[in-house]
Amino acid sequence: MNYIPPWFFDPSLSDNFVSGLGSVADPYIFTLVTGQCTSVRADLIRSSVGYLNPLFKGYGHGHVDWTLRFINLDYGGRHTSSGNNFFLGIKGGILALQSPSNKDVDELNNNQTTFIHLQNELHLFVEKPWLSDSDKTKFLEPFNLR
Repeated sequence: MNYIPPWFFDPSLSDNFVSGLGSVADPYIFTLVTGQCTSVRADLIRSSVGYLNPLFKGYGHGHVDWTLRFINLDYGGRHTSSGNNFFLGIKGGILALQSPSNKDVDELNNNQTTFIHLQNELHLFVEKPWLSDSDKTKFLEPFNLR
């Protein structure tokens, strides 16, 4: 389940809203998704969906790939016959303030290439959120784990 920030209701994005009240019982349904805050069951990460793919570096597309892996395994959201994706989202419980974007066009373009390549896979389980021992150390450092 993804958090939907208030600015998703900006008139410029209105074509992406499908339905819903933003509650757990009646989540919003959008044709786009944000990766600001995602709630995930830990057992699904360990057993079937995996971690965010560390092939994505920096800004863009990594959270979409991850969310589509959940949908591919029937965990929220759905694909439509017209080729759209419907993403589930909730409101509330989070104070999301407008902040400067960390958008980087080079990262976005590189991640888009990675995303397109990975979409040829039906489902790609990502066992670890790192590619190297150095990445592992960086990933675990905030948790004081090694």
